[in-house]
Amino acid sequence: MPWAQDYDLAAARAFLATAERGWEERTDQMYALVVPDGTVVGSCGLHARLGPGRLEVGYWVRSSHTGRGFASLAAAGLTAEALRLEDVGQVEIHCDRANQRSAMIPRRLGFRLVEVLPDDVLAPGQEGVELVWRMEARSFRTSPARRLLDEAGASV
Repeated sequence: MPWAQDYDLAAARAFLATAERGWEERTDQMYALVVPDGTVVGSCGLHARLGPGRLEVGYWVRSSHTGRGFASLAAAGLTAEALRLEDVGQVEIHCDRANQRSAMIPRRLGFRLVEVLPDDVLAPGQEGVELVWRMEARSFRTSPARRLLDEAGASV
């Protein structure tokens, strides 16, 4: 992740200030992914940067905790919550094509790949090709994302 390079206390404080502003302005709702012992293992959020009727789901998980379903469950829950909003009909997940672990999540949850776009390379390992995945409200009820939430006993 581009922001993870040279991340320090000042960067963390700036992130928290930005996250707080996002909540106040209703443009970003950021959440910490926390395991029962209180360890923060990642973050996720809903972002209103795609235009009317659409929200973007973002997520990251600390490398020591990947492959355990945290991002999949978070993305499924955020998708459900976004699509409960009256004015939201689509949810998207964007990732660089080189980030295959991240791309597995929308694929697993039943999102459709709708665009492949050129993008800037902002971090080592990126290709500069953005994958855009989309879930529409009418598809969510029968999606693997909904089934994952049901199996997890999530009340969304």
